[in-house]
Amino acid sequence: MKIEVIQNIDSYLPVYQIMDSEAISVVNTQNVDNRNTGKVGAGFGNLETNRQIEEAAILYVTNDYQKKGWIVTSVEFEKCGYDLLCTKNLVEEHVEVKGIQGDLVSFIITSGEVKQSRFDEKFYLFAITLALSNPTPYKFSANEFRDKFSLDPILYHASLE
Repeated sequence: MKIEVIQNIDSYLPVYQIMDSEAISVVNTQNVDNRNTGKVGAGFGNLETNRQIEEAAILYVTNDYQKKGWIVTSVEFEKCGYDLLCTKNLVEEHVEVKGIQGDLVSFIITSGEVKQSRFDEKFYLFAITLALSNPTPYKFSANEFRDKFSLDPILYHASLE
């Protein structure tokens, strides 16, 4: 599988394209237009704010697991489809963390993270809304992520044939 950085869109992370998969996607827990609800999810924000939101969310989830006796290892920079490797006794969870500034569980997710959720039954997604002010966690197993979220393509990588 070939992965390449295709753009760094004023965001806290580069946008990745897995060459044999779908586009980067935005996910939403409802198949409705949320623009008029007053709720706000995550999107392409500015670099510094996105970094702060992501760090706050990672810290929240790390502390939550550690308080429950888990050993937490960051694998964020390994680009393996999730952020945290969490182990407790013989149990292992692969945790992807999505920090959200607003109160709507809606965020950008890479195709690699979506692919990870499809084949890794140890995959869990934590969405932390109001990450900078009043963190509220939402935890989804791989099955729950596949069942409860819709994926809408927002970016494609085009190559001249």
